[in-house]
Amino acid sequence: MAGLSRHIARTGNFFRLAALAVTLLGSGVCALAQTNSTPPTAKGPPAANTAAHGSEAAVDPRIDTTEIVNRLDQELGIDLKATTGGWQHELDRLESELGRQPLR
Repeated sequence: MAGLSRHIARTGNFFRLAALAVTLLGSGVCALAQTNSTPPTAKGPPAANTAAHGSEAAVDPRIDTTEIVNRLDQELGIDLKATTGGWQHELDRLESELGRQPLR
């Protein structure tokens, strides 16, 4: 019974840390988007100016997740990808273990 309680506690911790990671990633994306944006000109939004003039390079709308993960790893002092991979491995192991044993 203590083992099951420990597994439940670990799973709860996993979800709390995953929620924290998602929150931090989300706030990092918003902060990154705010710092890289430029105010629209009096002539109209930048996209309209680019299409009309063709002299400015088009803005790449993709998010650089590698940079976000690197900054998050540095700020938290962990390897987020390896940590969440370990959590996923543990959850998969628990799922298969619970599938083999009849639950009481």
